[in-house]
Amino acid sequence: MDPNDRLLLKRNLELAEENNKMLKSMRNSQRINTIMRVFYWIFIIGFGIWSLQMVQPYLKTLTDTYGAISNLSGSGSSSGSSNSLIDLLKKYGGGK
Repeated sequence: MDPNDRLLLKRNLELAEENNKMLKSMRNSQRINTIMRVFYWIFIIGFGIWSLQMVQPYLKTLTDTYGAISNLSGSGSSSGSSNSLIDLLKKYGGGK
């Protein structure tokens, strides 16, 4: 083997080792990125579920109030409506 071929083989080996280091670094970066993306989506979904749990009592009160008001508007007699409205206000702390 002549010295020129030996020099080319040595240079080829150096390039292969450098490429191997870069590929390992890229693979590690990709793994970290994947793990961070999983944690990101777990956080987003968890925060959504948690916030829904925190808002749920207020939404239930709101829907109950809406249902009671729609029942009041659906009733025909005005005297029954005023009593029901007073009862509704007492129930939710608006009346004394």
